[in-house]
This record gives sequence, structure tokens and C-alpha cells, in this order.
Amino acid sequence: MKQYFTFIFLLIALHCNAQNFQVSGVVLNQETRLPVGYITVSAKNTAGTTTNQKGNFNISVGSQDSIILVSCIGFETAAVRIYPNKSFYTVMLIPGKSALAEVVVTGVSKATLARENPIPVIGVSTKKLEQTMGTNVIDALTKNAPGLNAVKTGPNISKPFIRGLGYNRVLTLYDGIRQEGQQWGDEHGIEVDGYNIDRAE
Repeated sequence: MKQYFTFIFLLIALHCNAQNFQVSGVVLNQETRLPVGYITVSAKNTAGTTTNQKGNFNISVGSQDSIILVSCIGFETAAVRIYPNKSFYTVMLIPGKSALAEVVVTGVSKATLARENPIPVIGVSTKKLEQTMGTNVIDALTKNAPGLNAVKTGPNISKPFIRGLGYNRVLTLYDGIRQEGQQWGDEHGIEVDGYNIDRAE
């Protein structure tokens, strides 16, 4: 009885071993005849692999797999028929044009962004700034933006205070560039050209 079970176990092991076999090969560019590295090699019922830098690959293929697929962006996908008595294959990839899926970029207006922003943003136009009397930009903004105050430390030097926060707690951006001079010293105002402002927020 013990020999019978050993015999059945060996048959099952041989049968399982016969189901998978190793296939190796090299992938070459058909035009240049040079190896192509990092190409995806896959079979339908087994895990895929990639070629190394020299274009070589090894893959375990099941007996039910008769085709392996070799694919890469920039080349046409190659289907290679597998034969049980052959273990090494040379795959020639044809360079091709690969088109990626269409990308749609959608822009929204400032009004839409302002409605979706959870923080209230107040915009002041150039016309409003010009109509408001002030010695500098901050003075003009304090008269048009609620919650904005200024501390004057000298002629033409005003520092913004937004709802009680000032100095290094207020970030000033001029065309997206941080302006930090007003944050540290009392005698340094906003480093913004008051005559070159289209809109202030």
C-alpha cells in the first residue's frame, strides 16, 4: 500500500512538472538588429516577465500556452508561437507609432474657483485702487477689503494685518513670488510696485 501511494505521488509530481516548461530567448529591434531591454514578455496562463538590459528573457510557460506576447511602447506587439521541442526563441520587434489615449485639459474661470474656495477671497481691481486715495498699495487695499488693516511705521511704509495677524503670519505673493521683506523689520514695507498691479486679492 505504501509503494502504491509513493507511485501515485511520483506520477502527480511528474504530471505537474510536465505542465510547465522554461522558454528563453532574446528580443531584437528588427531595423537595427540591436537588443531591446525592459520589454514585457507574457503568456496567457502564467506570470509575465521583462527582458534584461541585453534583451534576454526566461519565462515559465504552461503546456496549454501556445503563444507568448512580447510588447513595449514604441514597438508593435509580437505574438510568438511556442513549440514543446524548442526552448530558445529570437523575437524581432517592429518599431511602430504608439498613440497614447487622448488627454482633455479643462480650465475654469476665476469666478468658478472663487465660488468653490472655502476661504473667502476679495478681489480689488486696478480701477478701484486708482480711485482710492492712499500713499501705497496697502493703504488703498485697507479701504476696499474688509478685515484688512494696516500698521504704519513711517512714510509710505504700511504692513498688512489680516484679521489681527501680521508680519510673518501674512504671506504676500507678487505674480506668484513670495515677498518676505515686510515680515521681519519695522522699516520694511511691501516690496510691490504699486503702479504695476492689475488686480489684488
